[in-house]
Amino acid sequence: MLSEQELIRREKLNKITQLGINPHPDHFDISHDLKDAADLPDGTEGVRVAGRIVAIRKMGKLDFISIGDIEGKLQLLLKKDVVGEETFEQFHEIIDIGDFIGVEGEMFTTKTGQKTLRIHSYKFLGKSLKPLPEKWHGIQDVELRYRQRYLDLIVTESSQKRFCFEAK
Repeated sequence: MLSEQELIRREKLNKITQLGINPHPDHFDISHDLKDAADLPDGTEGVRVAGRIVAIRKMGKLDFISIGDIEGKLQLLLKKDVVGEETFEQFHEIIDIGDFIGVEGEMFTTKTGQKTLRIHSYKFLGKSLKPLPEKWHGIQDVELRYRQRYLDLIVTESSQKRFCFEAK
């Protein structure tokens, strides 16, 4: 039996295909890894990165989005006046936390001093049909953490670091 969130995500996946977007694209060329993109100077254009959305903070006509992979995280800025109203609204209709996206844009530093990529365009790369565990508490159940190791690696930074250290 599917949860309500899983049903909504499946509906969004159907909407993606109805919009003519390939729900399973075969590739997205990146110019930098996420950890390297954060070190680029302000004004660097044509930066292409990809990752899993781990957070979305909506603020009217702009969104701050955090994407990550096993090696790093990067903040993105999606502005309605930069990408256009249709693209901005489409993002909200089809994208959820946990989905994979590829983006292209320009690096800048926010007023709070955080390196951010201002999105000029994005490409949907994959739908997460199951919601991720809560961001702040992660996976509390130790048995679940061992049975579903992939979830632990997605949401727990200490597990990611341990995995990378042991893999070297």
